[in-house]
Amino acid sequence: MTEVKQKSGLIWLVLSLLLFAVDYITKAVVVANMKLYESIEILPIFNFTYMHNYGAAFSFLSDAGGWQRWFFSSIAVVISLLLTYWLKKLPAKSWVLCGAYSMVIGGAIGNLVDRLVHGYVVDFLHFYYQDWHYPAFNIADIAIVCGAGLLLFDAFTGEGADGSQEKKSMSEHVIGEKSEVLFHFSIKLEDGSAADSTKVHNKPAKLFMGDGSLTENFEKCLLGLKAGESKSFDLEPEDAFGQPNPDNIYYVERSKFGPDAPAEVGSIIAFTQPDGTELPGLVREVAGDSVTIDFNHPLAGQKVTFEVDILEVNG
Repeated sequence: MTEVKQKSGLIWLVLSLLLFAVDYITKAVVVANMKLYESIEILPIFNFTYMHNYGAAFSFLSDAGGWQRWFFSSIAVVISLLLTYWLKKLPAKSWVLCGAYSMVIGGAIGNLVDRLVHGYVVDFLHFYYQDWHYPAFNIADIAIVCGAGLLLFDAFTGEGADGSQEKKSMSEHVIGEKSEVLFHFSIKLEDGSAADSTKVHNKPAKLFMGDGSLTENFEKCLLGLKAGESKSFDLEPEDAFGQPNPDNIYYVERSKFGPDAPAEVGSIIAFTQPDGTELPGLVREVAGDSVTIDFNHPLAGQKVTFEVDILEVNG
């Protein structure tokens, strides 16, 4: 069983930064090389046309009296902060929602900078057909529209916040003898006190059923559960962390301990093994020059209660 730390969706802000950079550079090139209202034909239905937009995307409310500058700027700030907060809550693998939020953030900030610096937004992408002209727009507008499109896609496909397009099928999977299970667990002692929990640092555990990392009875308690389900069960010491093994008690010279790892009763010290791995040991007793180290699991010999929350089931 291993612990898995889920990456935050904030990593997707890299996409926001990239979109902002592309938007900023293209606008700067247009402003530096074209006169206002100058048009350069690219295709029979598409021109580069330098325009000032005092409204929102695609010239919405561009003819208002000036108040719209601060109104849309305020909206851009609020939306960007809100979407950034939601990104932080999302796992990075939620590509649809993370992509949507980051696109909208990049586009909103791109146009926000224009409004704060110039009082208007620079537009230059101009589609038309004969006498019909579509409102000019820019890269930031494209990012916002694409982000909105991804949100609609998510609404219809129901990807959800966990980022898996197979969410529905995974939720239908039940834990079997060969399943891969991602879950949170909490351990309580007989007196009701908490001993451990993966929820403290939001690091769910991953278990490959049948790999021998957990006892047979523990795995039997998980059989039949599905993603989204929870269960609480008691385990005897033999089915949890085993009984204390006298062979795991070692006596070490006190001189082997330094100031960074003092020999104090109750302290847990990591000892490096020949293969480079670390093995934690509990200092049980200090008597003269001898230190008693217990390498049994701290919960060995104790009856415990497990509370599990199943997050994903594969296989």
